[in-house]
Amino acid sequence: MVLLAAAPLLAALAAATAPAPAPAAPAASGLELAGAPFVRYSPETAWGFGAFGLGWFSADEVTKRAGRASWIGGALQYTTREQAVAALQWDAYLAEGAWRADGALLAERWPYEWWGAGAASTSRSEPFTARTLRLDAGLSRLVLPAGPPGQGLWLGVRAGVRGDEVGSFEPGGAIGGCLVEACRGGRWASLQGTVSWDTRDQVFAAWRGLWLTARAGASRPLGDGGPGWRQLDLDLRGYRAAAPLPGQLSAQVRLSAAAGDVPFHLLPTFGGDRSLRGVLEGRWRDGAAASAQAEWAFPVAGRLGAAVFGGAGTTGPRPGALSAARLTGAGGAGLRWVLDAGDRVSLRLDLGLTRGGSQWYLAIGQSL
Repeated sequence: MVLLAAAPLLAALAAATAPAPAPAAPAASGLELAGAPFVRYSPETAWGFGAFGLGWFSADEVTKRAGRASWIGGALQYTTREQAVAALQWDAYLAEGAWRADGALLAERWPYEWWGAGAASTSRSEPFTARTLRLDAGLSRLVLPAGPPGQGLWLGVRAGVRGDEVGSFEPGGAIGGCLVEACRGGRWASLQGTVSWDTRDQVFAAWRGLWLTARAGASRPLGDGGPGWRQLDLDLRGYRAAAPLPGQLSAQVRLSAAAGDVPFHLLPTFGGDRSLRGVLEGRWRDGAAASAQAEWAFPVAGRLGAAVFGGAGTTGPRPGALSAARLTGAGGAGLRWVLDAGDRVSLRLDLGLTRGGSQWYLAIGQSL
């Protein structure tokens, strides 16, 4: 039901082939840098101190004119409870936009919560701490150009490896009693095929176009040779100018599904900065999860902008059994500060709200 409700919105975005003019990309420039320190507080982590940064550039003149900037970003955080996270991400468009290489490296010791899965979800969570080391990388090739360089049909492959150690759990709970899959963690390797249709006019903050991505593959345990699990992810996004209103509209529909011996903390979910702001990522899990959201971003004065957003998500044991009864809504608003008008790089601060809670998000780049 969620997917059907969001389909007309994506269709309307796709139909807008001639929106109001967007800012043009500048002439060639070198590496640009942005970053900031931050301080945060939550009951689970107490005080946290960290910093994040982003560097962006164009590999050649063709990718720059086509709005296909490359970037690399990182973040560090340490809390007064001796919890830590370090992350590095990258996304590069190479060979005049014909190749794309992206990935992430993550190391963390961080607190999480488990509320159960599907119909067994409860209002009371079980806290646990995960020690994780994860590497994920993808390589894609433009096989059917459709317009400027970088736009068209992409085919690729993704591979990853991760190790998780689960600890600091409640004795007698589902995790402590090993009533969930991979209750003490494990090590896994994954391999996926990817296909994508990308007609965005710009990768940092698209004003028009579509970005439709599908990934399917499998993950297997390392060492003991267990059966592992299968994965499917669909991510559909559309962009257009908000004319006659100022600014830009964007929408996203996501579907994730997994089958097999899926570790409890890797079951499909929705929420968080890139899915449904306001909902804590991991709050709702099951064999399948779907969400839809939309955002209107608009200028306020000079480099300052603002945005309002909203959406909903649900879960089910499989894609054909997504439950409207478990539909969760969320929405909110935020501010934008333009760091680079040509490449449309912005710092954003968002407050997402849902029933019974709220979440703050500080990041660089477009949310959808």
